[in-house]
Amino acid sequence: MSKYRLVIFQIALASILASLASVLKIFSFETPYYRLSFFEIPLIITGLTIGPFFGGIAGLITDITYMIVKGYTPSLMTISTMLWGALPGFIFLFKKYLKNKSIWGLVVVITISVTSIICFGINTLQLYLWHGPGSLIANLPTRIITALLMLPIQSFFAIIIYQIYRNLLQQSIHICID
Repeated sequence: MSKYRLVIFQIALASILASLASVLKIFSFETPYYRLSFFEIPLIITGLTIGPFFGGIAGLITDITYMIVKGYTPSLMTISTMLWGALPGFIFLFKKYLKNKSIWGLVVVITISVTSIICFGINTLQLYLWHGPGSLIANLPTRIITALLMLPIQSFFAIIIYQIYRNLLQQSIHICID
């Protein structure tokens, strides 16, 4: 596959996954203090399949689309949305060093867990800046429960979808492009 075809493929895939993440984020269940959504899964897949740069850009596009539709302003939550694509993308960069393929799923789960903790902290800081400590502390247990419930769902779908991509789509794309 030529370098230009690869870049075009990466841009197209990032665009498709960013648009899917945007739709999932816009049509999520949310209150002023937490959101129940699956928009992170396409961003994780973007990072895992084409790297941290495109994952971060897909996160930025997702959040800009969300801000335009919902009428929000940029905040620290934009950074956390970008991190959902960028941090799992580092597995993409270092996967050639993973000699033991059986631990690959564990590495993905650990990376998603670390990303979840970092994004939870960034979003909590932003909510503190917006609403103050009183309402933040009152809603913190619900936010923690939501984050803990989402973690296995995000990990499961990220691993399954990446395996499908790697085993089926990647082979057929190479046949079509080459």
